[in-house]
Amino acid sequence: MPLIPPRLLRALDVGCGTGDLARLLTVRTAAGVEGIDSDPEIIARARVLTPPGVPVVYTVLDACDGLPVGPYDAITCVAALNIVTG
Repeated sequence: MPLIPPRLLRALDVGCGTGDLARLLTVRTAAGVEGIDSDPEIIARARVLTPPGVPVVYTVLDACDGLPVGPYDAITCVAALNIVTG
């Protein structure tokens, strides 16, 4: 994670999927990470995969409808956009 500062207060992972990056970000955050994804099943899986005590909160939310209230020191969005054509 060379592009992420070494210490963050809060981070947001947009399109978090099963939470892999969100969990990785927790080693750099003091207040934790929020992960959002529009798929309720994938959020449920992220919750199962995240050990107790790891400071990640997962929310079912479509980023096109808006983002959770910040501020955030880092916002990540990896492979979260899908383009549908004709």
